[in-house]
Amino acid sequence: MTIKLLQLNIEKGSHLRGVYRYINEGDFDIVSLQEVSGGQVTPTGVNCFERLRQETGLEGQLAPYLGFRGDPSSFFANATFWSKKCEIIASHIIWLKRYEEVSKVPVDFRYSPRCALAIFFTIAGKKLFVVNTHLAWGPTPDDAA
Repeated sequence: MTIKLLQLNIEKGSHLRGVYRYINEGDFDIVSLQEVSGGQVTPTGVNCFERLRQETGLEGQLAPYLGFRGDPSSFFANATFWSKKCEIIASHIIWLKRYEEVSKVPVDFRYSPRCALAIFFTIAGKKLFVVNTHLAWGPTPDDAA
């Protein structure tokens, strides 16, 4: 049995049409995405999570870690999607830093790990545990930010 898994940072939906086309062409069983966004955060203003569900037909779970005060449509999140071949047994958001609401994204905002979306699946009688998070990055491999 082969399980097809895709992990991708979608850069706030900058190339969303290409992303959902690639997902559809790849016929993935599980798709873990970072920088899933909506509203003011997304260059096009769309809700990337809902658009991806609509365009791929996959089920999904969203784990928002940053929102805009007074605007629930604007968010940053991790999201995991799965095909009908998968059955979800359990899911849990593991908070590494608390969810935060801001009035605007600070210029020096770093996408440091804020939460991990952990989902336990069965697929073709096999158990699979998937953890999706957006890890810290910096200008050097030793960056501790």
